[in-house]
Amino acid sequence: MNRLIFTFLAFLSSVVSVNAGDETYVKGARLDDYMRLQSKNSPHARYYYGEDKGNNFLDLYVPAEIDEKKSAVVVIHGGCWDSEYEGFAQAGDVVDYFLGKGYVVFNLEYTAADIGGGYPKTYDDVSNALLKVSSVLEDKKLSNSGISLIGHSAGGHLAVWAASGGTESHTEEYLEKVKIKQAVGLGAILDLGLAEEACPNIARFGGVGRIAGANMALTSPILMGNNSPVKLVNGSKDSIAPPKYAEAYSRKRNSGSVSYRVVPDATHYDLMTSKSGVLDIVLDMMRSK
Repeated sequence: MNRLIFTFLAFLSSVVSVNAGDETYVKGARLDDYMRLQSKNSPHARYYYGEDKGNNFLDLYVPAEIDEKKSAVVVIHGGCWDSEYEGFAQAGDVVDYFLGKGYVVFNLEYTAADIGGGYPKTYDDVSNALLKVSSVLEDKKLSNSGISLIGHSAGGHLAVWAASGGTESHTEEYLEKVKIKQAVGLGAILDLGLAEEACPNIARFGGVGRIAGANMALTSPILMGNNSPVKLVNGSKDSIAPPKYAEAYSRKRNSGSVSYRVVPDATHYDLMTSKSGVLDIVLDMMRSK
């Protein structure tokens, strides 16, 4: 009986419910919960931005009423740069949340490091994808308020990278045409010097060198100046990208354009689900100056 009671209490400690108004937020998501996430909406269109149609594409979601004053949201999934953890489908709950709030949303797929990505391919993918987004927004008159990037984990690294650096990291065309309003990192891995600590799996396909390239100053956001506001959200129970990652980035950048929030009891995977209440926090941060 004592063992039964202990097991029940351990379960309760792993799943935390928080009442907020009329909603009940549930925290404690694990990897298997994350892997089951998917969008309940069908995309309006799919756009390809490269020759590899299996990995170089964007799905576009358009709300019933378009408000051009709202920035377009581009979701960049995580997965520790590893196709084994997928990520594109699992970004679906974030897509649905922002679509429901009236945002035009793009879900971005890119080449993972274990299947031919890493440096420079993955970075080229993100750059080319955002050039495509900019073109679609202009052609379809979907938004005139720039792009809000939302990236999770390794996708957070890519989102903040995309909003940082100059001609040493990006083409002149990219810097001219891609108007990033802000970059949001959810459990983002911002210092590639810690990439193997956060994601030991990358040792399987070349380690940090495969992700960062020879010059980390061109690929690791903590070493790059940000061109747009960076907003970071971390869970207090995130064992992959703990709050210290955001704190270190904020200290290093020492900029009024960097802000971060730590969500009590949230895990790495809670950051990608509306059930946890984290996306409400993200929306509030995005709306703030």
